[in-house]
Amino acid sequence: MIHSTYQPPLFKLISIFSLSILFFTAFAANAASFTPPSAKAPDLETRYIVKFKEPMQSGSRTATATAAISLTRDSLLSANGAEVRTRLPRMNAVSVKVGDKGLAKLRGNADVEYVELDQPRRFLSQSSTWGIGEVEATLISDENAGAITVCIIDSGYDIASPDLMDNNHSGSNDFGTGNWFEPGGSHGTHVAGTIAAVNNSEGVIGILPNRQINIHIVKVFNESGWGYSSSLVAAVQTCADNGANVVNMSLGGGLPSNTERTGMSRVADAGVLLIAAAGNDGNSALSYPASYDSVVSVAAIDSNRDQAEFSQFNSRVELSAPGVAILSTVGVGDGVQSSITRTDGTEAVPNAVVVPQDHYIVNGESYLYSVLTGEASGELSECLLSDGGIYNCGDMTNKLCLIERRNNQAPGVYPEVDPVLACVNAGAEGVIVYSNLDRPGLQSPFLVDENAAVNIPTVSVDRATAATLQSMLGTSLTLNTRSGTDYAFYNGTSMATPHVVGVAALVWSQFPECGAQNIRDALAATAIDLGTTGRDDIFGFGLVQSAAAVSYLSAEGCETPPAPPVVIELANKQALVNLSAEAGEVLNFSLRVPNGQEDLTFITADGTGNADIFVQRGRLPTAEDNACASAQQGSSELCIITNPPGGRWFVSAVAAESFNGVTLVGGFNPPTTSSNTFTNNRNVRIPDNDPRGRASVIESSYDGVSGLVKVEVRIKHTFIGDLQVDVIHPDGTSVTVHQNEGGDADNLIATYFVDFGNRSALGPWRLLVSDLAGADTGMIDSWTITFE
Repeated sequence: MIHSTYQPPLFKLISIFSLSILFFTAFAANAASFTPPSAKAPDLETRYIVKFKEPMQSGSRTATATAAISLTRDSLLSANGAEVRTRLPRMNAVSVKVGDKGLAKLRGNADVEYVELDQPRRFLSQSSTWGIGEVEATLISDENAGAITVCIIDSGYDIASPDLMDNNHSGSNDFGTGNWFEPGGSHGTHVAGTIAAVNNSEGVIGILPNRQINIHIVKVFNESGWGYSSSLVAAVQTCADNGANVVNMSLGGGLPSNTERTGMSRVADAGVLLIAAAGNDGNSALSYPASYDSVVSVAAIDSNRDQAEFSQFNSRVELSAPGVAILSTVGVGDGVQSSITRTDGTEAVPNAVVVPQDHYIVNGESYLYSVLTGEASGELSECLLSDGGIYNCGDMTNKLCLIERRNNQAPGVYPEVDPVLACVNAGAEGVIVYSNLDRPGLQSPFLVDENAAVNIPTVSVDRATAATLQSMLGTSLTLNTRSGTDYAFYNGTSMATPHVVGVAALVWSQFPECGAQNIRDALAATAIDLGTTGRDDIFGFGLVQSAAAVSYLSAEGCETPPAPPVVIELANKQALVNLSAEAGEVLNFSLRVPNGQEDLTFITADGTGNADIFVQRGRLPTAEDNACASAQQGSSELCIITNPPGGRWFVSAVAAESFNGVTLVGGFNPPTTSSNTFTNNRNVRIPDNDPRGRASVIESSYDGVSGLVKVEVRIKHTFIGDLQVDVIHPDGTSVTVHQNEGGDADNLIATYFVDFGNRSALGPWRLLVSDLAGADTGMIDSWTITFE
């Protein structure tokens, strides 16, 4: 047997994404099963996080002083050969690439608090809908989920997936990973499907399937499946900035980071529930970020509620959830699925889960992933396993071979080839491997085929399905495995984590007055106790449960529940008249908006006094957290949201001064198809002193060439000389239209004409605004593109 420290979850992910080949050293060439090599970050450069000391302050620090500090630090980094990779302004830190000499000098500098390794972070996934029922998701309605936002930090989200395209989704990109809606592999799309695959009569159903939950995607991984702790810190803050209630982190690494710990704690203290994968090494090692106090650590179980063979177990594990053979959405065409049918095309075992086996073959000193697709038909016959562990298959020519798994997969052990080869050597057309008594639940092990001896479809089923098939021996059946689908089975604590995230969001939607800690406590208190009595290192408090947590909070309530605000429901384009409020008072309203509307408008008019309005989707807005704000003097205000995502939109009328007799109207219009003008009125805050900037996206449906594009921008900022503004075509071509001009003038309201030639106008256009100096701040108020 060949041994190594290889982690099965990453090997699966790497194989799915067809990444660079891994190498190993063989200790025994003729083993019946073997272990692939240790997982290694694919050519990741070494980075360090440099944490600066907080500068001494005497009174309020001026913009000039802030800029001077920033320049001094940049000069220090440059002088020591440090190249900045990620800036963490709220942490007073940067991630850099630097040589050994420069590193030593930075560590010894009086202005540096500490220097630490920027820890690598990777996906935690190996590669069914059975998990949705296990966590009681079908027992609780998600009709109130529009008040909750789930943020998924991962490899992106395939908006072309039929089960994801209609969700209320938005997203952000980490530097260098590309568009959030162009997935780098299927890992993030699989996670998203478990949480929110829609109920649309096809594919799979997520925990929150009715298009109410708000999903925000932060793409930090590309197809390599590796990133940095600094990117994760920035991503978690981006989630918080976009109103996240719950954050999914199906990722991790083996060593902690002080910067990461502090960043996680800061966001958690602000009321965000952070949930991460416990790890897939199958041992007691700690994994991060899951093992920080501020993060819920999630272990994986199989369909029999046994510990998944890969799931890490330690003192930080808090909850368990389904993580073996989980069927969910993947990138369009990236999936593999199997079926066992009768001659009339019906399922041989109704509602059975049939898992195509992951096939790996040895190719010199590397391993290649393949899909054993195809159709095999024949009489179902069983290959018997003797008490001595010997297979007796007889003649399987023109037959489908039903066979029991002799040994179970474990860290470093892959015995699946044993039963498969027994059937292949007996002449079988296809193989159905079923679970043994030690692990009777559904399994999805690796089929490691050392000599490329297997070329027929092979699948796994659980022991209960096998019992039904045994009653059908002698019946003619068809086994079919097909690639190119939109769904696939993955294993991993990566797959367990979104089950807990979905449950947390579902429960929280029933009790919006509760805080993150209330939800966390309720999930722990109501989990089904598995293993030893009470919390243990394998299962934590146990299997997370939706309905039980709702019952618990109904009885116990929250520690300090605030009185819920009164919200008046609006009807489309129907006016509310004679509104009045005293100075400082807030009146709250909401309007349910279907998907596919062209614009959403809120208007106040008439009356006396001064009424300001703020608008946000999914939650009550504030002056700091809104999609649109209008604060003119008087009672006449206007907010327009172009192409609004469907869901519940809230508008708050704030009495800057007392007002009386004011009329409020909210309404939306169906989309038109012939427009050559597109606008995004959603307010986007521009991060201070961050060259990465922030983008506002317009999805153009204009079916023509771009030509000379008219670009109108409204940017609110107190020092426009800090700004760089770029217009980015859907193909990535970027044109700078404003670069550090205008000095200390306020607000950039301008029209530009940019020639993009014969490029197609279809797709997502971006206005990227970067603030390149400290102190002054602002936001993108709106922008419009017109194709002449």
